[in-house]
Amino acid sequence: MSELLTFSASESQRFGHAVFRGDVFAPEKRELFFSECMKKSADIVILRGNVEQAIILHAALLPVSHVIWADTLIEFRKVLNENTCADLLGSGTEISEAVESDRASLVNLIERCYAEYKNHYHANPCLDEKVILSGLVEYSLSFLAGNEKTIFIARQNGRPVGYLCMDFDRGVGSNPIGGSALDIPMSLRHKVLCDLTHHGDLWLMKKNIRRFRAFTRTDKVYIQKLLIHNMHCLPASTLGTLHVNLFLQRMHDAKPIEWPPGFAPDIAAVHSTDWSQRPPKGEIWQKAFRLNTHSAEYAYYGSGDAAGIFRLRSARRFFVSPTA
Repeated sequence: MSELLTFSASESQRFGHAVFRGDVFAPEKRELFFSECMKKSADIVILRGNVEQAIILHAALLPVSHVIWADTLIEFRKVLNENTCADLLGSGTEISEAVESDRASLVNLIERCYAEYKNHYHANPCLDEKVILSGLVEYSLSFLAGNEKTIFIARQNGRPVGYLCMDFDRGVGSNPIGGSALDIPMSLRHKVLCDLTHHGDLWLMKKNIRRFRAFTRTDKVYIQKLLIHNMHCLPASTLGTLHVNLFLQRMHDAKPIEWPPGFAPDIAAVHSTDWSQRPPKGEIWQKAFRLNTHSAEYAYYGSGDAAGIFRLRSARRFFVSPTA
């Protein structure tokens, strides 16, 4: 039987949790999912897939786990040819493929592009926001070397103002990440992105790659317009991303199991460091405690048959309904 989850070493090291990735699955596999999570000691699982299936799975996981709807993406596709290459808008920049000596300038450029960016990691209050930007830098730099991937840099008067990572796999090309610097005019940012993608399309075509796909969030209307009008892509599908924070509810030897309320077989309660501080069942309370597996402070709030967990510094609350 194939496994549902794949360990993500880079994300695990960055966030200090055992992070796993997987595709959205049918609700009938819920118990198999939890069994695999416990076998692999997963702390956080990131699931992504068809939005309709993600909605169904989210509803199935919500009563038995601390699950967050992290983001929604639109996938765009096109068949590459001379007529479907991204428009060359004449940004006036010099565009070339990056080499190892560009690493330092790329770091600075990526930080200028993503200083204010919010992605699915920011939706999860259990993840340290301070390391998200460094993760984007690390991921982008991973495209520096290789026959099946590259980075294009756009320079204006010698100063980097935009970049685009390109790759292809099994005959399908994509631009997984890239951007234009936030400190240049919006009109120039528009042209830089189009010109970078034009060069990326030509790079794929030279390698006899004709199928292309790109992704953007549903709230990024500006990028969607670029993809449709200037990059000649069409919306093909919508994807949903879920974060399951398993480390918040791991119990094993936690007692008593009646409070906090049960979540699922073998996963019964939030594991705080001091169960003696729990209030009587039904009492309205709010107390901060430190989880064994993470240094961040969280508060657990319970009232009647509702319970929730939120990180103190963000004061965001997520409610989890107990099982019947």
